[in-house]
Amino acid sequence: MRYIISLILIVVILTSCKKYPEGPFISFRSRDTRVVNSWGVEKALVNNVENTPIYSKYTYDFNQDATYSEFNGFLPLTGNWAFTADEDSIIVKYNNNTQILHRFKILKLKNSSIWLLETRNSSSYEWHLKTN
Repeated sequence: MRYIISLILIVVILTSCKKYPEGPFISFRSRDTRVVNSWGVEKALVNNVENTPIYSKYTYDFNQDATYSEFNGFLPLTGNWAFTADEDSIIVKYNNNTQILHRFKILKLKNSSIWLLETRNSSSYEWHLKTN
């Protein structure tokens, strides 16, 4: 009987470890540690249609001091980033005095890849990023 209870407890604990829809199942690195990196676009979907060539030069830098920079192939953008209270999304506030906030829902967060989903102007943008 103890064996069955222990097994059920282990399964419940392990299944609750998965925070993001696409994984990872479990990680021993903090969320901050996994986000802080320089990222390049591996795959870009706009409204579920592949648009990777258009966005292939985009880079995103999430820094340890909560600063953020983005280069879209034409101009650099800077700002600050933070997790939402429930840590399922990242909020980016740009430094261009427009008070624009971008919310990126985290779909996957690994040390070498991050998948983000952004909804903007009735369009969905899914970014599959890899470390540069």
